Amino acid sequence: TMCDYIHPDDLPDECACHEKPPLGLVVECLKTFNGTSSWFNDTIGLKIDLEPCNTDIGASLSIDITERNRGIDYPIERIHAGEERDYPIPGLAVIVPGLGHLGMDVAVYIAGTPSQLILKVGLNACVALASQTVCASTIPGLDAVLPWYVLQGTYSFGDICDDDDEELLLLEAELEQYIEEEETVESWDDVSASRSRKQDETAAAAAMAKDDGTVAVE
Repeated sequence: TMCDYIHPDDLPDECACHEKPPLGLVVECLKTFNGTSSWFNDTIGLKIDLEPCNTDIGASLSIDITERNRGIDYPIERIHAGEERDYPIPGLAVIVPGLGHLGMDVAVYIAGTPSQLILKVGLNACVALASQTVCASTIPGLDAVLPWYVLQGTYSFGDICDDDDEELLLLEAELEQYIEEEETVESWDDVSASRSRKQDETAAAAAMAKDDGTVAVE
């Protein structure tokens, strides 16, 4: 599956991956920082929507940050390969005595091609002082919890992206047929479900034919 290519066992315990047909995947996390620091007591939702195989615009990802108690829902759309940036999260900060408020950021780095896609995506907190920028990694106590990265490494989607070019053409053809037969279609999942039903029906027919001693014709 697509999720296998990001090594799901290496994801933080608070995160899970699921596929987004036909060419993507979604990683969803709910990270609780309660009790890790008297300065920081939040539960943050982080959703990463990754599309590594887009041949037109290159690999890209979108992010959505939520914090229910503060009513935060902050989407970041279409970050393309070649970008490195910290995105401040409005309304979310860490209070550090002597320094003030460190604004929470979504830290994103995406570079390369599907065959060697470099990703570094997670949460950090920094504050700009007169002469320097101070981040959580330099603050004792806070450095134990931030930065917190969900994806960090080089991932190879080359073979599955190449295979998916053919798969996409097949799905598009099936989508057109599905629309003609069913008149409406909600998503790619409908096409995949329809294909699975047909495969199950073919397999069942083959099994029955084998039991009867006849030959099933697909």
